[in-house]
Amino acid sequence: MKHSKLVWLSLFCWLYAVGLFAQGQFAGPKSRTLIGTKYNQGPELPGLTGYEYRESGLAFGITEPEQFSVTVFQNGPTYIVFFAINEDTTTNDYTILDVLLIKKVKSNQVIKTLLCRQQKTIDEAIVAVTQPGNNEYSRAVKAWRFNRDKRRFELINIKDIDCLNEGDD
Repeated sequence: MKHSKLVWLSLFCWLYAVGLFAQGQFAGPKSRTLIGTKYNQGPELPGLTGYEYRESGLAFGITEPEQFSVTVFQNGPTYIVFFAINEDTTTNDYTILDVLLIKKVKSNQVIKTLLCRQQKTIDEAIVAVTQPGNNEYSRAVKAWRFNRDKRRFELINIKDIDCLNEGDD
């Protein structure tokens, strides 16, 4: 009896630890330190020296109970994408929930946020690497989804993922 309680307790602790460390699984050691950082939504973020602001937008709609944003910074072929939450809508302060580090993005590829869909249904939680073409939508080369409930990025199958080519002239 004592032995089985110890086994269950160990299993619970292990599962809890796996859940805690799942955030940042797609971030490098340096960018992982951004998780939990509070910042004022804007083009500058302490700790991202050498990175240039690319875009930011409200994810999941303004009428949602929680306000999430997605932000992209670039340093050469390396991109940092993060989802953040505004827990007090009277301010413009956000807390970074998870970070996605995308390395070796080719010059003919584009990082897409908020404009991707799965099985032709828009999904603001998808972040994808695409190679734009002449079509209205481009297929994803690689893709992740931000899981709102677990507060982390998850790698997803690119089979039915495509993104709007808006502004990719």
